[in-house]
Amino acid sequence: MKKNIIIVGMTESIMTSRGNRHPSLATYLVNKGYKLHYVSSNFYHSEKRWFTDIEIKNAQSKADYDLHILNKIGYKKNISAMRVLSNLAFSIKSYLFLKKHINTETILIIPSRPVELIYFASVLRKKYKISVLVDIQDIWPDMLVNKSGIATYVFTKYCNYFLKRSLKYIDKFIHVAPSFQDWLKRYSPTSSSKFVPLGFEEDRWEVINSTPNVSSKNKITFLVIAQLTFQFDIMPLLDALKNNNSFELVLVGEDGKGERYGELISFLKAHNVKNFKNHGYLNTVNLKKIMKTCDIGVVPMISTSIPNKVFDYIANDMPIYVLGQNDSSDFVKKYGIGWSTEFNTDGVKNFLNKINHKDIEDKRLKLTNIKNEFNRHNIHKKILNEIDS
Repeated sequence: MKKNIIIVGMTESIMTSRGNRHPSLATYLVNKGYKLHYVSSNFYHSEKRWFTDIEIKNAQSKADYDLHILNKIGYKKNISAMRVLSNLAFSIKSYLFLKKHINTETILIIPSRPVELIYFASVLRKKYKISVLVDIQDIWPDMLVNKSGIATYVFTKYCNYFLKRSLKYIDKFIHVAPSFQDWLKRYSPTSSSKFVPLGFEEDRWEVINSTPNVSSKNKITFLVIAQLTFQFDIMPLLDALKNNNSFELVLVGEDGKGERYGELISFLKAHNVKNFKNHGYLNTVNLKKIMKTCDIGVVPMISTSIPNKVFDYIANDMPIYVLGQNDSSDFVKKYGIGWSTEFNTDGVKNFLNKINHKDIEDKRLKLTNIKNEFNRHNIHKKILNEIDS
């Protein structure tokens, strides 16, 4: 008998454009014959706004499964007390909804944040004997690396309180970055997890991949897909290549609301930088056009992970340059599809002195040979194996 599957994706649904691992998985499971419910919120984390009733109804009519939307408290900053309150309230609402829709044949799939959601999922598992799969996509409080102060101290204690009382009761785990296993072992030493990266959706990039790249051979163009939150710092790269006509830096995804955006604008004005372009937030069609004019995708992430943008680059045959030593740098080295350096201006300058178009083409060839391994269809098969195990 097919299991009853419920996915809770607080910040992901078919209404959101950034991060669609769980909505994509939901469609895959429905096509495999599973009965599925999807629970999400009416607050758009990426754009810091609420979805309209029309948007919600349209999404529910398009979904291949029952899409249940919970009202959520909004917030303006990613790191704030209001966000913590919002997450707690959503987790409680999810618990009250879920306990009415589960049985012993239920498999609940949740992301690894917020931590409150993991706690209430563990309560459901203990009380109702359901199975819970935690998809470790982000690790709290570790994402506050290099942050200090009383707020960070309190938030760390807060996260530890929930995680120490919940993770050891969860029965299934998968993780998107190898180092995330260390986070799991910290709270539940006997638990095990399987590496299942984020991957890319072939359908999303299908049209663009039928045409060759058209980047200029007179210069090397770097692309960063990111909002400049605390987690993403492009300043060492920008400082190293500023006003060097052999290089160009293109930014996509920053709408002026990122925590590091002010620092960027001040730097651009102070140095009168000419070889930098910010295209803001783009839809997929326009993003495809920009990616075809660029040579190297950049991951300037200060914390360790293998984010979605890595697989966006892979899908488009773009070699990857990683700042710092982390999961992403280990990943590109393992497959021979990119480079990594120290996360500072000198490290970037040394790289710029060595990189050339032949190196880029060599890495691009390796990408075409391994990219199918990270196709979402193959990724979903791995998750399904864990669900059925």
